[in-house]
Amino acid sequence: ASPATPATQVVRTPEPNVQATSGLARPSLVVQPKSVGTYRVGRTLRCATGKFTGASRVTVYWRRDGRTIRAASGSHYRLRAADRGHVVTCKVDARSSAGHTTVASIGVVPR
Repeated sequence: ASPATPATQVVRTPEPNVQATSGLARPSLVVQPKSVGTYRVGRTLRCATGKFTGASRVTVYWRRDGRTIRAASGSHYRLRAADRGHVVTCKVDARSSAGHTTVASIGVVPR
């Protein structure tokens, strides 16, 4: 196990995962999603979903160290003891009839 990391640590995320149907415009990322709130166990984070053009539906999932947190979907997530010292992100999936674009927020490490 690694030592606890300060709550202000920034973690780079990979480029958006983009899939589209030929000939139609998929949602396009305009503003990156981000986790908003106090990065401490017991506090609630809100996922500011960012902005996409052409999206008809946006879904939010929460992840810990790159893995989906079970039963953690929706724009709010209460940090748990299991999150301490691990990278937590909100993952936003923007969909349209042409395809979808998936983007994760910058990771935060709760203390």
